Amino acid sequence: MALKRDFLLKLFLDTVKSDMLHLGYSAPGQPLAWADLPAAQLAYEDRMVGLIPEATSSILEVGCGTGHTTARLQRQGLPVQCLSPDILQKEIIEKKFGRSIVFHNTTFEDLDVDGRYQLILMLESFGYIALERCLEQCRRYLTADGRVLIADIFRQDRNREYKSFHVWDDVVAATRSHGFECRLVEDITGNIVPTLDLAASVYAQFVVPIVDTLYGAAMHSIDKKKLKKLPLKLARALFQKKIDALLADAHQRVPTILSGDYFAQHARYLIVELRPVAEGRPAA
Repeated sequence: MALKRDFLLKLFLDTVKSDMLHLGYSAPGQPLAWADLPAAQLAYEDRMVGLIPEATSSILEVGCGTGHTTARLQRQGLPVQCLSPDILQKEIIEKKFGRSIVFHNTTFEDLDVDGRYQLILMLESFGYIALERCLEQCRRYLTADGRVLIADIFRQDRNREYKSFHVWDDVVAATRSHGFECRLVEDITGNIVPTLDLAASVYAQFVVPIVDTLYGAAMHSIDKKKLKKLPLKLARALFQKKIDALLADAHQRVPTILSGDYFAQHARYLIVELRPVAEGRPAA
């Protein structure tokens, strides 16, 4: 799989001024202000890192982002390696850590190294990896007494709006077939929803007006020329349906996806622990 450069990540880092890329963890039902987001993100990290035993001998962080959690694990004396297929993240990690950490600039699916890890950590990266291949790699790289710690979104049905994420029932079935015991540590949907509601508010306040303004300006420019030029006529004829679909997404689909109420109806945010099943004992 080819490496990539995430330009949306660069935009996020340049505008939000945060190197934490995950959602926030806050009190259920309490509105989250923009200024409070970094503290909520830090609370999320506190919650996840707090689940890692102090005696863990080796960690592979899959999907390390800009290395915020990686640095924290390193400061706590935990031996961690990290992984990301993104070129921009590679540049950030190398600048932040130099040679003090092992960084794998590849996808987890394509990872091919010697050794095993007592903990494979996936904070909002599990959903981006093909399920069967992910579990194959976890089996390959996990020690016999190890565990996989996952925090991510899981679909509760076949809803298309969250199709990027795995369906929970599929995960349960696949983990069993790959010799894992799936332990649900905690459902923290209520703690994550305030971040989604904040994102929905920011989206409605800033993104939608910008999209409408750019579209209006483009159409005005075309209309001003009265479509006399054939290329403009063809362009509008060919792309109008696609443009209309994008506008519908901007005004309807994206706000739906970001809606905390809609999310809670069709998905859950779960902390999940996987452990290899001892030979001769069936998965729970």
